[in-house]
Amino acid sequence: MARYRLRDDLGAQVALLTSTGIENFLFSLGMDPGTDVPEIVNPVTGSISPYVDEAETTALIAAFSVPPSARRIRTIDACIKRLKTTGVWSKLTGLFIVGATEQESLLNWKTPASAMSKISAPAFVPDDGWQATGAGQALDTGLAPSDLAQDDVFHGVWCKGADHNGITVQSDNLDYGAVDAAGNGISLCVRSTSDTSTARTQGQEAVVAPVGHSDGYGLTAARRTAAAGSTGLRNGVAKPQASDVSAVPINQTITLLAATMDGALSPDYSPHKQAAWAFGVAMTDTEARELTGAIGTFLDAIQYGEYDLTPSGLGPETVTADVVIYGTTPQAVTAALQAARAGASVAIIGGWRDRHIGGMSASGLGWTDFRNGEFLTGIPRWIIRKARTMHGGSATGLPFIPRMFSRVMRELLDPETNGGYEIPIYYSQGVSSVTKSDTDITSMITVDGRTVSGKQFIDASYEGDLLIAAGVPWRVGREVRGTGTEDVGGYRGVAENFNSFTKQFQLTEGGYAHVDPWNIPGDTTSGLLPEITGIYSTFTPGLHDQPPLGSADDELQAFNFRLAWGMLQSRIVPLPTTPQPSWDPARFEMLFRHLALDPLIRMHDLLKLDEISQGVHDINTGHGYSTDWVGMSKTYPGATYAEREAIWKAHWEHILNLFYALQHHDDPRVPAELRAEALTWGMRADHYHDHHENDAVFDTPQFYVREGVRMLGKAVMDARDLNQADGEYPNLGTNTVAVASYPFDHHVMSIIAYEYEAGQWMTWMEGGFVRGQGGGNNANPVPFETYVPKESNCTNLSVLFATSLTTVAFGSVRMEITAMQAGQCMGQAAAMAAAQEIPIQSVDYGDLRAFLMNPANPRLVDEDDPSLPQVT
Repeated sequence: MARYRLRDDLGAQVALLTSTGIENFLFSLGMDPGTDVPEIVNPVTGSISPYVDEAETTALIAAFSVPPSARRIRTIDACIKRLKTTGVWSKLTGLFIVGATEQESLLNWKTPASAMSKISAPAFVPDDGWQATGAGQALDTGLAPSDLAQDDVFHGVWCKGADHNGITVQSDNLDYGAVDAAGNGISLCVRSTSDTSTARTQGQEAVVAPVGHSDGYGLTAARRTAAAGSTGLRNGVAKPQASDVSAVPINQTITLLAATMDGALSPDYSPHKQAAWAFGVAMTDTEARELTGAIGTFLDAIQYGEYDLTPSGLGPETVTADVVIYGTTPQAVTAALQAARAGASVAIIGGWRDRHIGGMSASGLGWTDFRNGEFLTGIPRWIIRKARTMHGGSATGLPFIPRMFSRVMRELLDPETNGGYEIPIYYSQGVSSVTKSDTDITSMITVDGRTVSGKQFIDASYEGDLLIAAGVPWRVGREVRGTGTEDVGGYRGVAENFNSFTKQFQLTEGGYAHVDPWNIPGDTTSGLLPEITGIYSTFTPGLHDQPPLGSADDELQAFNFRLAWGMLQSRIVPLPTTPQPSWDPARFEMLFRHLALDPLIRMHDLLKLDEISQGVHDINTGHGYSTDWVGMSKTYPGATYAEREAIWKAHWEHILNLFYALQHHDDPRVPAELRAEALTWGMRADHYHDHHENDAVFDTPQFYVREGVRMLGKAVMDARDLNQADGEYPNLGTNTVAVASYPFDHHVMSIIAYEYEAGQWMTWMEGGFVRGQGGGNNANPVPFETYVPKESNCTNLSVLFATSLTTVAFGSVRMEITAMQAGQCMGQAAAMAAAQEIPIQSVDYGDLRAFLMNPANPRLVDEDDPSLPQVT
């Protein structure tokens, strides 16, 4: 197995520490920990094939009276490809989706030779939707219930609200339908005045979504798979089966925006804007979710911005650009836009698992971390302001809904909305190799076989894959404890300073919860509970196995997923009621013992629950045993992509199993009140419609890689440099490209058994701390030199996340806003270096700063100067 490397300044190997607990974890995944090997090997496993539109796409586009743009064709084809791959396409008889013109919006995607017809003149907004504004307005589908099976049928509509959140008004008027005099037929009322959804599914009207389960957003549908009982689906989430009985399908036309009642258009029209409709045979829950995802992704693209996106394994075999950016994180987007505005040709190459653009900020981390808003300016401020105002927030705050952030990413990558700059994106399976000429990268080859050449390269990934492949020295883990602010470095043992208590098992009344770490409580011969990897004792020296305090090691702060989940029944996606394959109740014994010690524990004690807006929460780890899977991510930085995939999915299963333990596992130590509260939580149906091929719709798409490799660059910044008093000359100079404005925040590194009194044991979360940073103004500049390698290592690479800092300093600089700021500045620097054909280290900072601070240069509307302070 390719384990990770620790490198010193000369690039030499440093011996690795090992952990029996981690090795057992890897064995459980079918992975052999083995011994350290010098390189990470990700061979090319595929070849690039030409991108070919689906025949169905070609037929549909041929029916357009106004030829669409290349981006629109790609957006349509991506939707059709997805529906075909997931088996949904074959189940559809009619699929109608809004487009740029009325004519194309009337076409049946399944049979483009047929089209809907307008009845009177319903309102049409391009790329948005249709809406009746008065009686007599509708769309005639040309389909009748008799065109659909009696007991194998599906129908649904995508409604839109008046704002970006999609909440619709309540009305008993049907949104579409065909109903005979006996009340049988096909129809749907998305959100009634009783706050239910009702539908006819080849029979009488029935309630298919109970009170509070539909706010009208997204895809409301119904299906029938047997004569007795239809089922409603809200964004693919099945609701309780109704008691209706099917009837012979009627032969009357289904009309949209208003229903046909006994052969005549009803004067009672829908008040809802409608954007898509689907009719066909019954779909499974999974298929209905994929339909939700495909339509939701398409509608977001045409309304907010269309990517020039090429899937992995398809398209051109070679790509050339002035500036090549690896990763689809938010810092990749700010770098790409700024480089393009500076005149460079740009290409973004997706990271090894990127299928959702925007990184952590678009994947759950909406409760963003930045203390002093005075230093939040430039493109990052524009992004956050836009994302916040989309969901009704003020322009001056910080938290934002992740799906709104995704929509802003679309705006910045579409030339129709970003000022005219082309920024193509090529998904990949990761970096396989890099070719260099002396110290210059000339090209990279992706695992799927694409060769990408450029003048300047930017590694915007969380993992630092490109810098590793380029042979730039890097390190992982904790440095030895230093002086000043670096005195929190190295192994911390059971240190209680700098808020380490916030990471521990706690009682609701205050103080530590003494969770016993032994399999048999109090019996030190019974072995440690799973995931407890060591013993700290001054009373029983024979059991103590921990390293010296302050010593360097290879530990990493724990990873997790930030969860944009909630409790609103109208948007919730219930979590699995059965455990994941990796379920082992012994792994959660620490949690159960904690609950037994304090039955008053509730969800907010176990998890950090920050409500952003509209019922969307950012769920982060709490104290004790929570969403951070401590110690289980330490091999991730240097693992192969196949090994990373196993670690990634195991962490996702940990999240689902944690909630299973609280919601469903039959253990009497889980208080009934806590279980009832836990059952109200779930995923959100309005998030993550696009997803990686190994994930499902609504799964959180980005693993929170809090810290992986860190480059050993031109300058190495430590915590003392980030903790200078206000108004000082920065220790590392004034070439500022970003601002750190968050405490030194480190999550737990390992879990150990601690004998806190003779014969008395507790479980200790080792390594976590939160320490103040940045002087009185909570801000300090981060210089250019920490984002570039030494000239002797590489002269055309910038690194935006895996930057050149000690692990203590990295705890502050790792925040998303700081990375986005660096992205804007380093994108400008890369464009200048490419144009002047000079090493990135030779870019004149004065020229760089002058360009960025000049309002006459290209900017977005209301974009202000970037924050580049030259004093602390």
